[in-house]
Amino acid sequence: MSDLKEKSRKEISDLMIENSALMAKVDDKRERDLIRQLRRDLDEQKRRSNELLGEATDLRRERDLLKMEKNEVTLQLTRDLEESRSLKR
Repeated sequence: MSDLKEKSRKEISDLMIENSALMAKVDDKRERDLIRQLRRDLDEQKRRSNELLGEATDLRRERDLLKMEKNEVTLQLTRDLEESRSLKR
């Protein structure tokens, strides 16, 4: 009887150890899947960030060109106005 109890305890102990090892394996797989997903998300965010930075750079260039055009138009209008005034004198 005592042998049977001891054998049963040992078997239960072995099963618990095996169960713990399997649970650790499952957790490890979940963590690896989570890490993979996080890396994909990070790569996607980096790509999106780069796209937005490129778009912002393009918009800045366009803004600067428009400012230069505005300045040129203003200068030309000022010159034309001065020329018109000098012709009237």
